[in-house]
Amino acid sequence: MTTATHVGNGIYVTSQTPGIIAHTDVAITNAASPYSVLAYDYVIRADATSGNITINLPTAIGRAGKEYHIFRTDIISSTNIVTLDGNSTETIDSNLTYRIYPGEYVKIESDGANWQVIARPTPNPIGYYWLKNSTNDRKYVAGMPNNAALITSTTSPAVGTLFALPLVVSKTTKFDIITFTISTNGAANAHAGIYRDTGNCYPGALIFDTGDIDCSTGNTKNTTITSALQIFQPDLYWLAWEASAATIQIRGLPGNSSLMGILGNGTSLTAAQPGYGYTVAHTYGAMPDPFTASATVRTNQSAVGDIMPAIGLRPL
Repeated sequence: MTTATHVGNGIYVTSQTPGIIAHTDVAITNAASPYSVLAYDYVIRADATSGNITINLPTAIGRAGKEYHIFRTDIISSTNIVTLDGNSTETIDSNLTYRIYPGEYVKIESDGANWQVIARPTPNPIGYYWLKNSTNDRKYVAGMPNNAALITSTTSPAVGTLFALPLVVSKTTKFDIITFTISTNGAANAHAGIYRDTGNCYPGALIFDTGDIDCSTGNTKNTTITSALQIFQPDLYWLAWEASAATIQIRGLPGNSSLMGILGNGTSLTAAQPGYGYTVAHTYGAMPDPFTASATVRTNQSAVGDIMPAIGLRPL
């Protein structure tokens, strides 16, 4: 016999005949957050319509083979996040936390020490296959789904402008370096950064800021990402960049036909190019956290005189 029991905070669990240990099916909302997973939970259905949810996992130690299936049941556009949090320093696919967006799911299993992801949404062709290692030293450029020649600028990038370009990561990947290239040096500094997506195709929380990078000498500017931040779960990320002065020139993105129109076309489907990134006014300095609101969707051609910076990550 199966029964449903209300255990408080809008949580219902189902179980079999009393006295028989059975898996439970748990439904939670923001009102139940943070929710501490019980030993005999199995399916957890999280509805984050009303706010963020944190799900605290029990220890994985000594529980090899134990599975939890976590489903996010709300599918409408939302910036709320469901976050799985490992016990103490235990990890989930090498991350201390794992984020679930609308309509997504994850199945995890204990290996006796940590939690491993054993199922998630099907990968897509963009951002899934990477040539990984420091010997090949390949950089994957934000905003570009294919291999097109970059522009070497003969003019300076806009100053007082923060640029953001999308990078899709379709499976857990380690990136150790963020890169951009100066084609003509000058007395200026630059910042590069990495943002999480809000869940609605917009840069949100700041992950990493390079700090000031001297652009008066050298060309390729490699900055090592903080080691604890190098493992990226499948997600949409945004690489950002800005300069302190118009005394430098940078390598930029190619024309629109080679860019990823992730931000769609206008309401009337005119001849205007699809949106592929954002620009917003920003006084040079530390990257804003979160990203500045109400940025302009970039649709015009990246070209000499109106350059969009090429910013890349190196996968390992």
